[in-house]
Amino acid sequence: MFFEVQPGSETGDRRYRELVEQLDMPMLIHVDGTIVFATQAVVDLVRVEDLEALKGRQLVDFIHPDDLEVVVAHMVRILAGEPSERHRYRIRRADGTDAWVAAAATPYLLGDVAGALVVIEDITARLDAEAKLRASEVRYRALVQNSADIVAIVSAEGRLTYVSPATAAVLGREVDEVAGTDVRRWLHPDDSMVIERLIGRLREGPLGEGSSATFRVRHQDGAWRHLEAIATSRLDEPAIAGVVVNARDVTDRIAASARLRRMALHDSLTGLANRTLIEDRIKLAMQQGPTAVVMLDLNRFKDINDSLGHAVGDVVLAEIADRIRRSVRSGDTVGRVGGDEFVLVLPQAGRMQDIGATVDRIVSNLQEPIEHGTSRFRLSASVGIAFAPEHGTTGEGLLRAADAAMYRAKRERSGPSVYDHRDRERSIERLALSSELIDAIELDQFELHYQPKYDLASGRLIGAEALLRWFHPTRGLIPPDGFLPLAEDTGAIHVITRWVIDTAVAQVRAWTEQGHDLSVAVNLSPSSLQDPAFADHVLAALVAEGVASERLVLEVTEQTVMADPETALSVMRRLSDLGVRFSVDDFGTGYSSLTYLRMLPVTELKIDRSFIGDDCGAVDHDIVETIIALSRRLGLQVVAEGIESCDATDYLRSAGCDVGQGFHLGHPVPAAELDLGRPACVVHERAAHGSAGSHLAS
Repeated sequence: MFFEVQPGSETGDRRYRELVEQLDMPMLIHVDGTIVFATQAVVDLVRVEDLEALKGRQLVDFIHPDDLEVVVAHMVRILAGEPSERHRYRIRRADGTDAWVAAAATPYLLGDVAGALVVIEDITARLDAEAKLRASEVRYRALVQNSADIVAIVSAEGRLTYVSPATAAVLGREVDEVAGTDVRRWLHPDDSMVIERLIGRLREGPLGEGSSATFRVRHQDGAWRHLEAIATSRLDEPAIAGVVVNARDVTDRIAASARLRRMALHDSLTGLANRTLIEDRIKLAMQQGPTAVVMLDLNRFKDINDSLGHAVGDVVLAEIADRIRRSVRSGDTVGRVGGDEFVLVLPQAGRMQDIGATVDRIVSNLQEPIEHGTSRFRLSASVGIAFAPEHGTTGEGLLRAADAAMYRAKRERSGPSVYDHRDRERSIERLALSSELIDAIELDQFELHYQPKYDLASGRLIGAEALLRWFHPTRGLIPPDGFLPLAEDTGAIHVITRWVIDTAVAQVRAWTEQGHDLSVAVNLSPSSLQDPAFADHVLAALVAEGVASERLVLEVTEQTVMADPETALSVMRRLSDLGVRFSVDDFGTGYSSLTYLRMLPVTELKIDRSFIGDDCGAVDHDIVETIIALSRRLGLQVVAEGIESCDATDYLRSAGCDVGQGFHLGHPVPAAELDLGRPACVVHERAAHGSAGSHLAS
């Protein structure tokens, strides 16, 4: 059916057209495809200059080529009077761009001429929005379906109305197994309330308000996985009607964080508490009552590192840590606060009686032999103890007090020592002295004194023992036992021993140039034979001075060798093969001297001064004569030290002792004061008493 408009007056027709042309709706009339009328909105749609530029144009000029056939067929049907259909097609604008329109055409009579009235709607923006929405939905589905994170919807009652496929990868469970179940079924019992509170807050909050939580969910293999989730309420949206949860597996991250926290509070080698955690445990223990802090420092542990390497040292430290851990009570804390320093925090312990059994167990367990490969050695520890609140009210203060008491125990070679106020003064003194000790050689503060050694049968001077002295510029003469233990602890003993070797060998060269055929004896510390470079240094010193190797006698004690027998024997044999002589000092005082005597490449034994007696001549004849007889059987020379009387000299000569030294025969003196021409047989005066010390200090 045609829509017909009867023409009226010319003025009325013009006004009518002008009115219609200004309509906002795109509308046009065409006759056989020629545009005879259009509204301004059509001009704007197809982007021509004005209405005049549009009238008379062919409608098909503005149809997209791909849609032209469809549009023409539709026009034919309309002009034939068939019912109108709204259809979509693309138009080609004047500027060459395209747009989508939805058009509805109606037959139209202009007088006797049949045409069509076309009402057009620009749907380009809407279709673009729909396309973007569809693309967004596709992307969202792709993300959800392929995301490593779980996306779930939880109803207000806690039921899982939707779960994404990531459930299978994260929890080892198929979607069908989880969907439709109560979320609490999969949660750790301790975390159920976390989800309850989270959903409760979202029920009360405004739409879209998000909250986060971390909780544990059981994996199919039975393990608990940690999930970090962000939940957003969509309870008011009918299409969702639930809480949308985006959950990520953070199990590895939480485990790594726990490892970092443990590393921050624990020693990486032994797993024991470090200083930070120890101080925290001390603070906690003091809040509960009296507390004991015990400091243990391994004796001569540096020898193991120097001789066997730090890898073996680490194995030993781990073993020591395990022994200490097994020796304490369940509520005690064991820590490592230094290379070979361990700390115990013992709560509810304000007296020695409270911790005596624990300390005894530790000391006993540490004395058990440690075996590593072919090496077998024993370690001991110096132990210092401080009690709170008597000796301190802070972790740092108690550790300092226990440390000071420990150094007193080390210095005095005593058992466990409890802190007293004098320990702090000694600790400060020790710190100052250790700093000055490092510079003593460069500042030329060390000096060697030489105690003569005589052939007892002929009275001939055959050599001297080099003894170290420290002449401090402000403290005066510091006795050897006042700095040698400190040198051992700080590692300065290696530098000092090498200086002593160099100086003593140079003195032998000077004596040789003066026409004296003398040897020199140097005492070795326990760490000397654990120093891998020691043998090379000794040989280099002999070569540099042009001194025959047999002119150097290195004195060792059983303690020196026992620190690490395998390494010590290796160094001794290397030097012995090149002619350097070894003497066993303090013989007769060690419980296993006879066991190792045949293994050691030694040329002489030194009878310990405790068997020689004092100026009253109280010599232990049985032991002395046994040692001399043993030496004869083994082909070793015998040296008696600490001779302080004429009677002792005469007895030792008659008993067959080869060499003697002691205050009666000669005091240690600087090399320039050593009487090189006086035979021992003319020495009859009783010499004054004095301290001879031991090792480098004798």
